Amino acid sequence: MIMRIDRILMRHLEESLEDFDLTPSQIRFVMYMGRCGDRPVSMKEIEERFDVAQPTVAGVLKKLERRGFVELVQSPSDRRAKNARLTDAGRELVRSQEHHRISMENRLMDSLEPDERERLKAMLSRILDDLSPE
Repeated sequence: MIMRIDRILMRHLEESLEDFDLTPSQIRFVMYMGRCGDRPVSMKEIEERFDVAQPTVAGVLKKLERRGFVELVQSPSDRRAKNARLTDAGRELVRSQEHHRISMENRLMDSLEPDERERLKAMLSRILDDLSPE
């Protein structure tokens, strides 16, 4: 049942990204950078956060840069390295996707009574805690 819900949510995510011509993998990077605020994010940080190789990070960030969501800048501490920061369009994308996430979460919870919502949140939190690495 959880996998079925996941597939439905993924389909909705993909549909919400069609207008932006982005993939779920690309939006993960953008949303992470949005949570980092205005500070530039190093490619190394993204590699470690998502456990992906440097060429993958570089390729995704280049695509995001071409689409105008990200700006790549030289790292002040390492002239060989690049940092990424969101453009105005990237910040707008984060706001749009955050709105979409909240809308989907509300849609998921609408059929539940308030006490059922609280119990579900508690159970999902326990599952998440059990699955999260220490």
